[in-house]
Amino acid sequence: MVQHITPTEATLISAITEAILFGIATVLFFLAYKILIPKRKDLSFKNPHFPVMVALLVIYLASTIHIWATLVRCREGFIKYPQGPAAYFGLITSAPKVADQAGQILAVGTADGLAVFRLWKVWGNKYLLVPAILSLIATVTSAIAFVIVQNTAKPGAFIFISASEDWTIAFLACSLATTFYCTGLIAWKLWQAYQRVASYTTQPKKWTTVMRILIESAALYSIVNFLYMVLFAIKNNGEAVVSGWECPVASLTFSLVTIRINSASLGENYGSTSLGSTTRGPSLPHHNVHLTRMTDSTPTVLNILVNKESDSDVGSLPARKLSNVSSN
Repeated sequence: MVQHITPTEATLISAITEAILFGIATVLFFLAYKILIPKRKDLSFKNPHFPVMVALLVIYLASTIHIWATLVRCREGFIKYPQGPAAYFGLITSAPKVADQAGQILAVGTADGLAVFRLWKVWGNKYLLVPAILSLIATVTSAIAFVIVQNTAKPGAFIFISASEDWTIAFLACSLATTFYCTGLIAWKLWQAYQRVASYTTQPKKWTTVMRILIESAALYSIVNFLYMVLFAIKNNGEAVVSGWECPVASLTFSLVTIRINSASLGENYGSTSLGSTTRGPSLPHHNVHLTRMTDSTPTVLNILVNKESDSDVGSLPARKLSNVSSN
């Protein structure tokens, strides 16, 4: 296969574009944290957003490790390596590259884990979790395997050796499968919820807006993984460019979900000033307060479909409650 770009060129382009994406991810990360941390500055386990906050932090730290390792590789290759950049970037493994790959695995694994966690919070069905968990385990296992294969390869070995190629493609394919499965089921749950309360919610566009945000964010993350997988499969050195995008894109994507859903909430006239707050819309019968709270609040994706502390789980809202509303 003709290589359209050299490893040296790919590394340089990757470093520049990754630095830009990391800058964007940094801004979005702090904006997302500003939304998730309530005014009372509750950083304990009692904060409903605590799991998401931890996941976003881990993904951002992984992105930081990745960009740091990339810059170290650039310094080693362009400045310090005696044989020059072409020889250095042609190496199948090096200490900075291992750190680079560790950051990549941590970011992708955490991002996929957050998707599985959201699926569990939304559905609460352990049987639906089984395929997602198996896919997540396969993602992490294949990622570790391709790092081991590359680090045990003979000096001078080509990066696209058969075993490394197989494990890398398996890693990316499993990550894609996890993303598609979790996002698809979450969107489906939201659509079911919308269908059940469409006649009673004061802001029906909220539901479709959140659904679109989820799908668009998943698409952005998945496009990078898919492009990386295709380039690696056709043995094109351009894969080195796209692989550098995975960490910052994972970070900015999941931060963007929080920010955009919060913006959608503030964009509607609920009188809500913070993510996760609850306000009332047009009056409904007092015995249907759960439905009022459910339809007139826009928290994060973890809360928008399900409130596990009450019977206001949208996806499983009993038909008798809706009939009560219509009869009053």
